[in-house]
Amino acid sequence: MLVFFHFDDRLFFSQRPPDNGTLRQAMSETPQPGAFAGYWHRQIGFFPVLSLFIAAYLLYIGPTDAFRSTAILAYSVIAVFMAALRGALAVKVGDEFIEWWLGLGVLESRVSLEAVAQVEYVPVRFAARGAPEGYYYGASMQSVVALSLTDGSRALLRSSEPARLVEAIERRMGTVPRHRGRRASTTRSKALEVRFSGRRLIALLLIAGAPIMAHELLSPWVRIKGCLSVGTRWHLTYVCPKEVTQVELLDDLPPIERRLESYAVGWNPPGRYLVAGLGDVDLYLAHPWPPYVLVRSEKHTLILNNRWPGRTQRLFERLITWPEASP
Repeated sequence: MLVFFHFDDRLFFSQRPPDNGTLRQAMSETPQPGAFAGYWHRQIGFFPVLSLFIAAYLLYIGPTDAFRSTAILAYSVIAVFMAALRGALAVKVGDEFIEWWLGLGVLESRVSLEAVAQVEYVPVRFAARGAPEGYYYGASMQSVVALSLTDGSRALLRSSEPARLVEAIERRMGTVPRHRGRRASTTRSKALEVRFSGRRLIALLLIAGAPIMAHELLSPWVRIKGCLSVGTRWHLTYVCPKEVTQVELLDDLPPIERRLESYAVGWNPPGRYLVAGLGDVDLYLAHPWPPYVLVRSEKHTLILNNRWPGRTQRLFERLITWPEASP
């Protein structure tokens, strides 16, 4: 069973990293001053990774109607936002502080090692029964690490490896006796600092808006299976073989007199245009250069192309075989 993803799990040394034998000896003995510089662990949950894969897959589903387009965009933005905000958990034990944050670290919590009176395991009160451990951001579903602070309050740390985290903290502050039964304080700890980063918040908002830009850049879509379907996230045009009256490959785009309706944004947004010699035309250009395919039907006149000229040529060869479009 896939439980969680984690990486960057290592011990930092102020000097050259020792071999395996020296490392085992160092972990079993009380560290000397300056020998052990800290602990760093980052973990990513299965659920955010799966959500991002689904959001990436939805980029290639289209064109769709307005309702499904709105649902797809909303899901993509929420999935990316939550993955960037809470998808990863990082814990750092340094020379002076214990720091932890979620995602990009818009809010970062920090406790001075001098303010830690003791460290212990605390069982999770409401464990998620049936949920795989680490399904969200890789944290253990059974226990958390509780830091009893000198001002009488507590700070709780989630981790996928609470045993190693406790060991790392104890190695930094010495052997700490553990006492059970102390109730958690409801007052805000003065020893616990929560720092806000405006730059990371801006980065989070930009990342959350990336799916909208990605969907825009991947428009328009051209699909041909039974009928030709072409459009954007917000508009869809169908042309079936029995409706086609003309198919032609153009090397030059006829002059565009004015725009009648726009379906998206961009350098040349898809939409309805008044084209010289053709009248009202639905224009779907994924690339500004030729060739272009002109498709006339009983209801629509379309000019479209693909991002790659070879695919545009193959689209024309497929459309020209339709009986109603054959000369």
